[in-house]
Amino acid sequence: MPVLAIYIGTSSISGVIYESSDKYRFISYPYVYSDELFSGYVSEGEYYKSFITNICAEYKLKLTDVEIVVGTFLKKIDVGFEVKKSFNLPEILNGVSTSRFPVVVNSYSVVTPNNFISYLVLNDETSVQPDAALSEDEKNFYHNTSVYNSVVHFDMTTLVDHDRNILAKLATNELIYNNNLPLTFMGSRFAAPYGFYNTEIDYILILNLIKKAGIFEVELDRERYLILQYILKAYDKSAQLMAEGKVEKLGTLINTYGEAECLITSEIGTSQLLDIEKDKVFVLPLNYNERAHLTIKSQKIGTMEKDVTGGKLGLIFDTRVEKVDITSDLKVFNASLKSLGQALSKI
Repeated sequence: MPVLAIYIGTSSISGVIYESSDKYRFISYPYVYSDELFSGYVSEGEYYKSFITNICAEYKLKLTDVEIVVGTFLKKIDVGFEVKKSFNLPEILNGVSTSRFPVVVNSYSVVTPNNFISYLVLNDETSVQPDAALSEDEKNFYHNTSVYNSVVHFDMTTLVDHDRNILAKLATNELIYNNNLPLTFMGSRFAAPYGFYNTEIDYILILNLIKKAGIFEVELDRERYLILQYILKAYDKSAQLMAEGKVEKLGTLINTYGEAECLITSEIGTSQLLDIEKDKVFVLPLNYNERAHLTIKSQKIGTMEKDVTGGKLGLIFDTRVEKVDITSDLKVFNASLKSLGQALSKI
């Protein structure tokens, strides 16, 4: 029987209709139910029942033949139909973390297998900072974002302000992560239609979220394909869903917090020595299938060696000393945008 696996995030829905290992379709929908906005004329169950009914009609599937599996951000959600199995985000992230280290970002929280940082009281257990600790303006911002959860910030100024709020709250909450695995960013902040506009800002947010010095493989999963893969596989162990090709491999980040010297040795044995001054975001192209050996020397990380592969951007050197405010130094911010933009223009 066909399986409809959906993940309902804080502002959008990602899903997959799975019939066999060579017949499946990914879907996305940029709206979720808001109790404050919709409860006067439609219930949560009616809203999602209509969504699922329309999806099945669009793909010519009989509702009685479809098995529904649901993943949710935190609370259990009524989707108007019998659900074969349901998962919450912590359970999903623990499953994904066997091969990658997932980092889920939305407008008011950042979630990893090791951290849950939220600035709204979502329930008695999930808020690490009570509303009382926020200013009135901050409370209004986060609550409005929660109510109008499908609003997408397109213009650069608004998007930078939006991301500044995320980063300002994380300044004293350094994420704990496993840098032996690729760091894979996902969540409503990066889901479509983000990425069609000001893509460089998405990447700068990711660079600012990785505060630890070191060398990191970085990925971006805009449509939460890895979440859907886990949900489907946990329900049906025989299911074969190749989500990896949908995940955007950005490349390798070298975080040094100050000037650095880097020796890059290619697969064919050629070498290149770089001296990178502090407060720079510098991108060196390295293709997806290309491999290189890095030897990094800096005051912050000492001497470090690692074999790396390329990606959409390649090698990203971040020597900024301060990574608290996304625009704390406008000169560095503008130079970073330019460097990332030039790398993207060569793709």
